[in-house]
Amino acid sequence: MGYQETKTSDAIKFTDYEGKPFEGYYLGSRVADTKEFGESTIHRFQSKKDNTVKEFWGFDRFNRLMMNVPARALCKITYLGKKAQSNDSTKTYHDIQVLHDAENILALDKAHVQKKENDDLPF
Repeated sequence: MGYQETKTSDAIKFTDYEGKPFEGYYLGSRVADTKEFGESTIHRFQSKKDNTVKEFWGFDRFNRLMMNVPARALCKITYLGKKAQSNDSTKTYHDIQVLHDAENILALDKAHVQKKENDDLPF
């Protein structure tokens, strides 16, 4: 196959796709060091639609929810927008819905390890 150019990340921001659900198999996460925000989590999925590997930047609520998702489980994720915190109306948070099917697990021989470009968004 030969050498390929290494990129830092072309991870997708869910916040750019409010209300558009993504379905894919959870492949895990990694920590990336960013100049602007310090360490950030990137979550990796294999798209149910086209089997490409897509990476998404994590944020507080998303990261916490993903800790409860089994590896290789099918997920349906929808970014719900910014919401006001119930205890402080001046502060907001990013809300996201994470659904997973623990019985629909991607077989190891079907998992893609090579990442493809995100050229067919949304998802």
